[in-house]
Amino acid sequence: MNLFIGYQRLYKSRYLLNKARNNDEKKLLKQIAVVIAVIVIGIFFFRASYTIINQFSHQKIKVYSYPYLMGAVALTTVSFFLSSLIWRAAMIYLGEKVSVRDGFRVVSLSLASRYIPGGVWPIFTQLYLSQKKGFSKQSTLTAIMLQSGTAIISGLLLGAVIGASLIIFFKLHPAFVVIIAGILALFIL
Repeated sequence: MNLFIGYQRLYKSRYLLNKARNNDEKKLLKQIAVVIAVIVIGIFFFRASYTIINQFSHQKIKVYSYPYLMGAVALTTVSFFLSSLIWRAAMIYLGEKVSVRDGFRVVSLSLASRYIPGGVWPIFTQLYLSQKKGFSKQSTLTAIMLQSGTAIISGLLLGAVIGASLIIFFKLHPAFVVIIAGILALFIL
């Protein structure tokens, strides 16, 4: 009887050892696949960048104002961070416990997906990443709507301030300002 129990234990330990080896092999294969994918994508982007740079090598590309360029980069970074804080505040209001780090990860990765053709990918990405972090689907969708509404309202207020300043300081006709705002809205949307 003891021999049989010993054999069972030996068989289970070999089985568990093989299972652990298979899991380690799978992890190693996944890591190798990720490295190969990163290398292939890197080569693709390098070749595409090289081609684009060669097309413009005969032209002199010049930045007209470095302070404006740095200001644009800083404002873009601030807008990403503020967008994540707005989403986080909406999630906290809806009863979810979200850290600043998780909020920034979810929102920044979802905003990066807006460059994929189609307008729904940021919403799907944000929903997927939120569910992966353990947040409910209902509170995530509500927070996305609150975040979008906040962005629209702040954009309208900013447009009103810029439009009013164009009318007051540059003495432009209000109809002209509305036309400019319409053209800009077409490019943004």
